[in-house]
Amino acid sequence: MVLVYRLKDLSGSNNVWEQIPKTIYLNNGNELDYDFDFTKNDVQIYIGGTYDVTTTPIYYNNQKFRIVLVPADIVNKGAQAPVDYSDYNAVIKYFKINDSKVTKY
Repeated sequence: MVLVYRLKDLSGSNNVWEQIPKTIYLNNGNELDYDFDFTKNDVQIYIGGTYDVTTTPIYYNNQKFRIVLVPADIVNKGAQAPVDYSDYNAVIKYFKINDSKVTKY
């Protein structure tokens, strides 16, 4: 299973990650969407909206994402998920992922 998170904010010295897909509702009534798709070889993250998103580069320049691959068989067993997948920190803790060794591209 592919999980994708975007660095939303910093809270003190802690990163605040939000799971995508995600819709952001702007003050002017516009909507901005982060989404992704994937194959067995790659993940593509993209942005769209109800307006020309190129007019708001703050939402696509210098963004940081984390992509986490976890076993899908846990979800496919029909039981309740063992972890809240929307919570990046809970996911890396549950699967014992060392995020200090993140590969950067």
